[in-house]
Amino acid sequence: MQKNNALQKIIKKFQTDYSLIACIGVEIEFYLSKNIDPLEFQTLLGIAVKKEKGANQFEVDLPPSTNIIEYIEKISSTKSKIQIIAEKLRGNVNFSAKPFASDYGSSMHFHVNFIFPNNLENCILNIDLMAQSICHYMLDTFLIFMPNENDYLRLDKNFMAPTNVSFGNNNRTVALRIPDLSPKRLEHRIANPLTDPYLAIFTILNSIFLGLKFPDKINNINKIYGNAFDQQYNLVSFPKSLTEALELFNLEFFIYTQ
Repeated sequence: MQKNNALQKIIKKFQTDYSLIACIGVEIEFYLSKNIDPLEFQTLLGIAVKKEKGANQFEVDLPPSTNIIEYIEKISSTKSKIQIIAEKLRGNVNFSAKPFASDYGSSMHFHVNFIFPNNLENCILNIDLMAQSICHYMLDTFLIFMPNENDYLRLDKNFMAPTNVSFGNNNRTVALRIPDLSPKRLEHRIANPLTDPYLAIFTILNSIFLGLKFPDKINNINKIYGNAFDQQYNLVSFPKSLTEALELFNLEFFIYTQ
């Protein structure tokens, strides 16, 4: 699959079939070495740097955009700039999913919503159907978001990482979160900072598109209102290893047909 072409194709299909423009935002988490002054780092980066839960763990948020191809290039260039500045400050940056066994893992959260092309207003879609569509294809495509063995070490409920196929409102224990914010959007919480953003965004958008196109094929997954780690919900668990993800991987999902 040609990544760029496939992504452009699904973006266009949303516009032609449903008059919708996809809008994507991203949060990127990472660790900096202890010797780096966060304020000096932020000044040189020129982007707000937020402290995260881990020791010396930080996050940058890139404003959402409808120019998704250009946005992906911005994700890559931002990570490169973070690397360069860390080295300039005689330190280093770590983008891996689980740098330290006893601390929080790092993720790359994608925010997804849609707007109308004529007035660029936020579109009111059935956001639960969007979430259910992504959940429906989550195990088939899990490998895209977790392509390395180290990634699976991050899936630990003790460090607030999602561990099962789930979605809920403003719930940080689920895989797909619907924040109580405007514009209404989905927060996809599985990917790690080293995930290929082309493949990740294509997978998210294609999952939603297939749900809109064939809603009868989508499993009716209930929204979680409590702690998704609670066994009472009997949720489907994520793969525990790269081997399991490879076994579940469904290549047919990526063979797009008209």
